[in-house]
Amino acid sequence: MDWTRTRHKKLLRRCCLAAARGESPGEVSTPLAIRQDINQNGAVASIEKFRSWVECNSYSSDVAAVNSMGKILSDNFLQLGLDESVFEDEQGVRHYLWATKSWHQRKDVVLVGHHDTVFPSGEFDVWEPDADSIRGPAVIDMKGGLLVVDAALSRLSENGELESLGLALVCVGDEEVGSPRSAEWVAESVRGAKFGLVFEAGRGNDKIVVCRKGTGKMKVTFGGLAAHAGNHHAKGRNAIVAASKFCIEVSNLTDYAEGTTVNVGLIEGGTAVNTVADRCEVNLDIRFTENSIGDGLAQRIRDVANNFATDGIVVEVKGGVSRPSWKSSPENIELAKSYGRYAAKHGLSSELHPLVGGGSDANLIARLGIPCIDGLGPRGKGFHTIKETVEIKTLKQRADALYDFLTSGL
Repeated sequence: MDWTRTRHKKLLRRCCLAAARGESPGEVSTPLAIRQDINQNGAVASIEKFRSWVECNSYSSDVAAVNSMGKILSDNFLQLGLDESVFEDEQGVRHYLWATKSWHQRKDVVLVGHHDTVFPSGEFDVWEPDADSIRGPAVIDMKGGLLVVDAALSRLSENGELESLGLALVCVGDEEVGSPRSAEWVAESVRGAKFGLVFEAGRGNDKIVVCRKGTGKMKVTFGGLAAHAGNHHAKGRNAIVAASKFCIEVSNLTDYAEGTTVNVGLIEGGTAVNTVADRCEVNLDIRFTENSIGDGLAQRIRDVANNFATDGIVVEVKGGVSRPSWKSSPENIELAKSYGRYAAKHGLSSELHPLVGGGSDANLIARLGIPCIDGLGPRGKGFHTIKETVEIKTLKQRADALYDFLTSGL
């Protein structure tokens, strides 16, 4: 895709819209005119805040970047008079919980988000507004979702309605890598909540998510014996060859009818083309619909790997299931219906989404027996790609639906 050409097309489109409104083309390119376009689409007025969030890189593996975004959010939500709890994990990443004082007496609702993203600095540093959309990293996954929460909570605070709610917002900095370090802290922090609302990206037609597959990550390391490829090839033990055979075998564990997948996502090994490789590392992603299947799948992968621990090859297996499957339940469906009434009021769908293949922290919250719904962030497309785009009007629609739901008596 030629993004320069695309930007020119978008600018032309905005100029045409400006002409229809009686504006000059020059007005369109100014920040004020962009804000006017956004407001005319009915989106959240705090667009400059949104821009500052999107332009703050918070790649999961960059601790300083994730914590910079966390600090921005901390300053923001503390202004609403919320109490703050911070958990700093062993890697130094900070995870947050902001809560009303009423939360400490009764846990009515936990709002769930994350402030880490999938793009390293320099890979996708874009803020590209159009008349009805914005392209940029995490505009829907999930800084757009956090903006929805901020808009609703700010309105509650301004109207003097926030403090009476038993409400908390939990926001972690490792969700995009499976929440391996924050999961236990989140569980202890939100246990006993009446229900949970999760603000991952809105789905097609705004359908509400009530179930997700379970997920896991596994790393299998093969150790061999290095040797010169010309003089001593027979004496070597090639870790890449062993890993390649392993990859083929575990890929065959995929069962689409069962809803189970094993994806060989990354493989790295060797030191030089003329050296028998003495090391190779394979990273796997696993998905499943039933927790019993997930546990069994992880064990089968271990068994397959250990079968290659022969003839001078050493194998090490790490990881397993990271998020349990989140099954639909009558409680989830009833919660979706309750929220869906307000979603429909503001022009969004109240329908349920079929099973989602990607996991989220909803999987972890639901494991505690807390009814949950997910996909309550703004609508868009291309999340986790350089085409990630948010539909501006859905920011306000989602914020208004959330406000109305939270003031409905819970």
